[in-house]
This record gives sequence, C-alpha cells and structure tokens, in this order.
Amino acid sequence: MIQFVIGIIVGLILLPILLIFYPSRAVKRNKLIEYNLKTSSKKELTTIQAKNILKSLHQCTDLYWLNVLINRFWFELADSNAQAYRIKQRIKRLLDDIPGTGIIQSLDVVDIDIGNTGPIIKSIRIIDASERQHLGDAVDKNNFIFCKNLYKKFIKTDGLLDFDKIHNEVFKNVHAVISIEYKGSIKISLKIGLPKKFILNTEVNITRLEGNVLMRLPSLSYNTRLEYSFLTNPDLEVNIDGGVSKGEGNEYFKRTISNLLRRTFKFSVLQSFVYPSFNTIYLPLISADFKDLRHLIHKITPTTPVNQISIRESLEMFLALDYKIIKVVNDVTFRTNNMILNDKEKIYCAHFLIPECALNSSHFSSSNNYIYENLTIKESKIMNQIYDLSILNNVILSFKELNTIHNFNSAISLVELVFLDKKLEFIRIVYNNKIFFQRNDEKNPDFLIFYIENNTLYVYSFITSNIIKMTQSRIFKLKSKLEMKHYKEFSVNKLFRYSKNALNFWKPYVAPREKQDYVTDVKNIVNITSKHNVSSHFSDIDSFISVHIPKFFYKFEVSSDVIFSILNQDSVRLKFISEHTQIYRQISENDLYRSIAIESKNKEIKDFILHTHKKDNLICDVINNKKIVYEVKNDFQSEYVNINNIHNHNQKSMYSLPSNTEIDLHKKTQITFLNLNALSKLNTDCEIKDPINSVFTINRLPNAITLLNIYVEDEAFYSNINPLYESIYTRITHQKIFNFSQKSDFETLYIEKELRKDFFGDLGGVYIEFKTSKSDDFKFTLFSTVDKKDILKINKIITSKPVKIIIPIFHEDILLLKLVPKFNKNKTIDIKIVNLPKLYHRESLIDCNIGLTYKGHFTFPIVGSPSYIIFWEKEQDEHIKGFIESPFTKVPIKGNGTMRTDQMNYSIVYKNNGAKCREISIYMGVTLKNSN
Repeated sequence: MIQFVIGIIVGLILLPILLIFYPSRAVKRNKLIEYNLKTSSKKELTTIQAKNILKSLHQCTDLYWLNVLINRFWFELADSNAQAYRIKQRIKRLLDDIPGTGIIQSLDVVDIDIGNTGPIIKSIRIIDASERQHLGDAVDKNNFIFCKNLYKKFIKTDGLLDFDKIHNEVFKNVHAVISIEYKGSIKISLKIGLPKKFILNTEVNITRLEGNVLMRLPSLSYNTRLEYSFLTNPDLEVNIDGGVSKGEGNEYFKRTISNLLRRTFKFSVLQSFVYPSFNTIYLPLISADFKDLRHLIHKITPTTPVNQISIRESLEMFLALDYKIIKVVNDVTFRTNNMILNDKEKIYCAHFLIPECALNSSHFSSSNNYIYENLTIKESKIMNQIYDLSILNNVILSFKELNTIHNFNSAISLVELVFLDKKLEFIRIVYNNKIFFQRNDEKNPDFLIFYIENNTLYVYSFITSNIIKMTQSRIFKLKSKLEMKHYKEFSVNKLFRYSKNALNFWKPYVAPREKQDYVTDVKNIVNITSKHNVSSHFSDIDSFISVHIPKFFYKFEVSSDVIFSILNQDSVRLKFISEHTQIYRQISENDLYRSIAIESKNKEIKDFILHTHKKDNLICDVINNKKIVYEVKNDFQSEYVNINNIHNHNQKSMYSLPSNTEIDLHKKTQITFLNLNALSKLNTDCEIKDPINSVFTINRLPNAITLLNIYVEDEAFYSNINPLYESIYTRITHQKIFNFSQKSDFETLYIEKELRKDFFGDLGGVYIEFKTSKSDDFKFTLFSTVDKKDILKINKIITSKPVKIIIPIFHEDILLLKLVPKFNKNKTIDIKIVNLPKLYHRESLIDCNIGLTYKGHFTFPIVGSPSYIIFWEKEQDEHIKGFIESPFTKVPIKGNGTMRTDQMNYSIVYKNNGAKCREISIYMGVTLKNSN
C-alpha cells in the first residue's frame, strides 16, 4: 500500500514537467484501450478464496487498524535516507527513458521531504464487471442496493447462487475502489539543467489529496503490474513555485513559470490520472530484477555431458522479465525489455492469437506428431512445425532446413540450421509447452524461445545475427503463413527482384527427415495419459456384459473373423462416437491395452484418449472412464447352406435355416416353406434339379452368421449408430478381398525416378496394394493398353499408410501401373497385385491418404449397378467440396455416407477451394448393397 501511494505521488510530481517539455509523452487521451495480452491463470480458486471474494463485495470502513500500521510505517519512512534515495533514482530513471531532444541537459533532485503524516484509507471494496461498466460517475459508498441487485443477477431457477461465476469474474482482474485521504506535506525540490547553462528551479508541495481510486490487479496489459486511476477529478491542493536562473543568480519569470506549472499540473492530472486513463506500478517479487543482464553458455559437442536443466532454467528466467509494450500492429503485440543483454542487444517478444484456420487445417506437414504437455492436439500440430523449424520456411527466405546432429535424449538435441550461405549450431530443448533454441556459441549465445498458451503463440528472441533475427516483417510473415495467405501482389520492381533471385531463394528442396523414436517416459515431449486407472475397467468386462443388456445388436451373414477384423480398425469404431474425429497418433501400448490420441474436428467434442483392450471375441474401448464393449460371436442355433445356380453365377444365395428345413430355390428375396417337388431337405451336400431343369449345388457351410452386440456404459458417448453400421457393412466384401489377397506375397521393386509395371488383368477385378518405409508423395496412373486410356489417375498419393485399391475389370486387358515419387525418399517399394475372381467384378475401392493443392481435384470413376451402392468416408474439411457426378446429375456430398446406384457410370469428385491440404484420409468405392 505504501508503494502504491508513493507511486501516485511521484507520478503527480513528474507529470507537469513532462507535459511542458514532452507533451506527446505525458498526455494520454481520455480513451480506454485494452489489449488481451497476458495469459490467464489456470489455477483453481480454493474454498477460502471464494468465500473471501464474496465478502469483499461489501464495503469495508473499519480500517483504523490498517491506518495505524500505515502511519507508523510512514513515520519511520520519513527519516529514511534510503527511501529518499530510491525516489530520486526513480525520478531520474523515468526522465532518462524519454528520448533526448537536447532540452533537459541535467536533473538534480535537491531535496525530498515526505513529512510525518501518512495517508488514510477511508474505505475499500471489490466491484464486479456489471458495476465497472458504469464507472466515471460518482461511486455510491453505500453499496446495499448494489449487493442486493448482485444476488438477484446470479440467482438460478433452483434458488441457488452461481457462486463460481461470481468468483471467476471478480478474480480474473480484481477491481478495488479505495477511498484515500492525505493531509500532510510532501515537498520535492528539483533543479533542471537547460541549454546555455540556464537552470529551472522547481519546488512542489502537496498538502492535500482526496479521492476514490480504482485499482486493478493485475493490469489488463501486464501480469507483472497493477494499474490505478481516480474515478473522478481528485480534491488536490498543491503549491508549485518555479523560476529560471543562470548559475546561482536571481530567478526570472518566477510568477509566469509558477502559474504555467500550476495550470499544467491540474490539466495533466485530469488527462492522465482520471478514469479511464490508467497508470501502472510494478508488483513486487513477481518479475525478475537484474541490475546487469548476462547470459553465458559453454559450447557442447555430441560427447559433452549436457546440463539440460541449467540451460533451460537460465532461458526461462528471461521469460520472467517485465516486457513493455512497444506497439500493437495487425493484432500482433510487440514487446521489449529495456535492459541490454550482454551489452549487445535487448530481448524482444512478439505474440499473437493463432488463427482458427491454422488450428483446424492440415496444410502443414511435419515428420513428427508429438503431443506436448498442457496443449491440445491442434496446438501440438503447430508446435511440431516449430520443433523442426519448418514453420520458418518462406518466412526467412535464406533458411533451408534443420538437421539433427545428435540426440542426447528425447528432450535435448544438438541441431544445425542450414541457410543459403551459412550454418549455425543450436541446442534444442523441449519442455512442457515450450521449445528453446540456444545457439551453441560462447561468443554469441543467441536464443529463440517459442511457446503456446491459450491458443496464443509467443516468440522471444535475443539475436545478434541478422540472418535469423525475428524482425517485425518476419513475425508478420509467420502470422500470414498460419493464416494461409500464400499469395501476394508485387510491384514490377519487386517482381523482377524476386524472379531474379528465384533460383536461390525458391529452389524446391525438401530435406529427408527420419522419424525419431523417443522414449515415452520423459516429461518434455509428453504422451497424453488418462488421469484415471484404466486397467481396472478391463478386468471386469465379463461381469459388465453379464449385468448389462446390449444397446445395439446386429446379425451379419459372414464369418465372425471378418467382423472382428473390421472392428479391430480403430477408425471404424470411432464412427460410433462421432463422424468428426480422426486418429492423431498412438501414444502407448502394453500387454493389457493401448492408448490413442483422438483429434476432434467438431467444436462440441473435445479431443480425447481412446484406451482399447482386446480379449477373445471382445473389444473394449474406454473413453473418459466409461466403457463401450463390442462382442462378436457366432449364431449356433441354425444350419447354414450355400445354394448356387450352376448355369447362372448371379443366382447365388446363402441362408440361415433351422435343421431339416425345406426351401424354394427360386425365391431369393425371402425364404418360403412350401412342400413342392422342387424342394429338398438340406441334410447333406448334393446337387438337385428343379422342374425347369436348373441345376443347383447345395453345400453345407461352417457357421457363417455373426452376431454383434454393443454394450454402452454411458449413452452420451455415441450420437448415431448408422455411421458405424454402414462402415462395417461396406467393409465386409472388401475384407474378404483383403483376406483373399493375403495368400499372395509382396514384391519388392527398386524405384528411382519412376516405377513401371505391366500385368495381365483378368475378367473380375484387380487388387493393388503398395507401401514404403518412408512416407513420400506419388503420382499414380493405371493405364489400359487395350482401350488406350487411363483407368485411374491420382496426382498425389501419400504413403503415410499402405495404399489399397480395387478396380473392376470387364474384359481381359494388359494393364500398365506407373508410380512417380516426388521426393525420392525410398530406394524400394513393396507392391502386391492380385487378380480377383469374377464374383468381385463390380467391386471398387480406394483406401489411402491423398493431397490436394489449391483448386486441385481428385476423381475416382466407378461403375454402378441396381444391386450396388456407392459409399464414401472422408475427414471433414470445409474447404474441400465433394460431389457424385453422373451423366445426368451432380449430387453434393460431405463426410460419410452411402447412395444407391443405377446401371451407369459415376465419379466421386473432391475439389479443394482452400489452401494446400495433405494427409486427407479417404475410403470410398462401390459394394453390394444390404439385402436385409
């Protein structure tokens, strides 16, 4: 409180002097400018704090004990030479910060006398947001009506107070109204040196100060300061005498200068100390305080023991300094600390809110997919661009790549930044939500610090080399890159200059980067783990099933192995939870279960961890401590037969029947029980003839009817069962094809600039699967040498996962497969090509990841039939529009879905209307529709 009062007094004394010599620096416009520049605390309030907040909304006037303590302390302060010295130094420091214009040559604080009488605090209370909106008027000290209205405002329908809302609203930035009264005598004498040896002698004597002060803790702009403002013009009595002299001679213009100072003083108080103008005071013990900033490091090598904690703590100390706002331009805030580090350069800070499009877009690519502590998956994606500094591509034009020299552990590594004509070594340290880049140079210990908090990106830099200095223009480029503003109009001169240097600056170059397998038990790059012990959920699955009734149950005419293989795919089971989720990465696995980080594309659903356990015929998923159990089992209550018309392969049916049941072989849509000559008891495998001499084979099959039971502990975890059912059903036939293709082995082929492979395509279909050890971009073409045209052409397939394609073949053909890699990361490619039976001659499928440039499109041609359906699954992206085109119509599609087909050709088309996108996961094609 003493520091608060003294801060007001020092400000009152300096303002008239500043206003006379530097009016632009002293006068503040009567306008409230608030920037959301600091991060809010994530700590929760305790019960005691919450109760105190509620009580603090009442005005407190019983402050005699506090005033006694203040005045007793003030009594000792009046005789303290140390306090007088601190006030003198503060006045000099404030004036030294003003740019020198040659007006003030010197400043001498001749005398300071604060007197024996201290200030009196008459009342104090905390106010809430609703009352702050009416500030500027006189504050009613009797707050009975205010408190009464406050309780009405936060009353709920159930008669309970929403205390949490009051507490959080008040505590975020505490606003206190303090009634101050001072009746004493504070004298300060100054001698200000002017040009040509003139001296301005000034004496200020404050005898009375009374008013209501609004104090805000912390300030809106700094979490290291508090700010204050008088609600109305304070009652102030001040005597100011001043005159100009030369040397020790007589004073001139004494009356004129004294009147000018008094008028200026009153004007400056009104302009700069009255609401909504605020003045700030540093909070004690919050920010680091150094008299001389030094930063030293010892150069390290791959064989040198590294003290990671020492380096990190040294850099984190610079984050704790107080940074003054220089300016706010285009929603980017620039700050600096006034102290010079190592007598070379200041530390600069820039921060801005990460654009929403950057958090939701997949146009950035990175060789890693780490999850950082205290960050969401979307924020972690941005941090992964910082980890390998790919975020600086095209931001610093001369920057080419970051190479890892040596990994000491998962948190610290020695890296090399490669520029066009220079290489710099840095020590990279990852800790929680921060990444530090410390230059490995004892003479130039430059550093860059990046961290993300509350969707805001902070960049701290101490850089003496211009090649990597984060200048204002580079910060703007960085923000524009995150906003995906890739195109810019240039003048003729700039266009010529950029085109002239294009070979050097815009040479297409992508360095081969290998993924690093880091240990998972370090605290730096953190794998998200559940706060609950998920193991306990997997130990009682049997008892859980025994006491619960299945929420959903389905019957499939296929073996249980096929259904279990489909459900074993995490992407399929995610359809039960939401269509707007995707797998980010697997984060852990043990003998009991594995954990996967799931990213949500829907704002209503948060990112979550999926824990999965498999036991016999059961798959158990745990989400937020709740279970979903999938039970796959055979139906043993029926016999199963396969009835096939030898003369017509299309007439093939499989039936589930009780034992010794008779069946009409001609009615395929339903089973009818008739006692006619064409019927036969299905006791053994046999051949029979019906009255029109059609020959049928009747084969007894192993159990081929599968029951799927789904048990749900919390119904809030699913939205719609249809996407899951469609996802399972559309995969049944293709899972059979996958199982059929497993009999064939992969062929390893060498690939350089391109791969060409021709093969015979038989009537039925062809299954193509290929994969690489390192993810790369491929141009895919399948060409028919008989028809002399492309069957399928895809501009960019990304081999981050195996590529699976099924193409129907309607006549014998010699097909040519052509694969062209973009980055040549792999010397070999594993490929499998399998000719499929005629049974699958209308099945189509493509399952892979693709990339689309701006205005790029993807087309998958398919052939429809009345008994088939088109299905599609694609990750949500508002910029990628989808259509199903036929010769007669064009139907827009999005997300996941199915559509019946007629006997005609169709095409599934995706077009990208936004920025370049990578890793677009698609699963689409044609399959036999459900006959149930």
